Amino acid sequence: MKVLNVINVRWYNATAWYAHMLSLGLEALGHKTAVMGLPDTPPVIKAKEAGIQTFEAELNSLNPLNLLQSALRFKKAVREFKPDVVVCHRGEFFFYFTHVRFWERPKWKLVRVRGDRRPPKADALSRWLYHNAVDKVVTSCESMRRFHLEKLKLPEKKVVTLYGGVDREYFTRNEDGRQRVRREFGFTDNDFVLGILARYDTVKGHDSLFRAIEELRKEGMDNIRLIVAGVDARMDESDIKIMLENRGLRNITAVTGMRNDVVDVISAMDLGVIPSLGSEAVCRVGMEMMSCGVPVIGSDIGVIPEIIPPSNIFAAGDVQAIKNRIKDYKMYHKNYDYLDFAEQFASFFN
Repeated sequence: MKVLNVINVRWYNATAWYAHMLSLGLEALGHKTAVMGLPDTPPVIKAKEAGIQTFEAELNSLNPLNLLQSALRFKKAVREFKPDVVVCHRGEFFFYFTHVRFWERPKWKLVRVRGDRRPPKADALSRWLYHNAVDKVVTSCESMRRFHLEKLKLPEKKVVTLYGGVDREYFTRNEDGRQRVRREFGFTDNDFVLGILARYDTVKGHDSLFRAIEELRKEGMDNIRLIVAGVDARMDESDIKIMLENRGLRNITAVTGMRNDVVDVISAMDLGVIPSLGSEAVCRVGMEMMSCGVPVIGSDIGVIPEIIPPSNIFAAGDVQAIKNRIKDYKMYHKNYDYLDFAEQFASFFN
């Protein structure tokens, strides 16, 4: 099978990661993939680094000339690559793909991936498009799948939920790395180290976690420690440090910023925490943590309750619930492998 992944995302966010891992998995299974994306953006760069054929176009532009050029470049990509399946991971330019699929009846099938929390419109036009110009729909969480079934009235065989997957050969527990990182941060074997790995953004729920840890320390949990790993977004590292200082947690916390040894940093954790207040249509970090043998607790947001058990879920923003889960959680691990992800995708067409 030949799959053209259209990844018109400017950053390497969860949508781009999901699409990239699909490309890598399909390639590893012997399928042929190509990527079409915005010029000089991370999804295209990563595809090139992986030896995957790429095509570039300003797919997100509203300029009529750019739209025309993008349509011509897509036609060129189809002529050169001859895909069996075109996978659209974003809404921009989706209208053009549906137009071609319905009116020109090409040999390739059109797949719409819904890898974010924003549902499509459920109006008459959307229902018509999804019934008549889209061959399959892949969602990254069950709530989105149910929306397509209930609101767009799609048949069950047309919609599937695939959570994604990680490279489990890469994300595997490293005991030497664990000890090295804990020594670097001044943590001992007796310390109970929590970890949050997320961009610095209020939606990721850092403050509710910090409040929970502050209260646990006041209640006598003296050995609790924290790793905060991430990159600047709507907040920066200085904001995170101020929040920690205000909670009296700065001296027990390692704020790492961007690290190249992410597997070792994850391995240094005793418990991963995903306290998100929103988003999380794809939960990459939860899969990475579990692949490294780290148990995970998380909020009841998005796909999180679908990939970890109810015993490890807490209400988003509920400080007491977070405290309860930190004190009482299940040692649970489930493997989400990118090869299984790709195999499930390919079997969707059999």
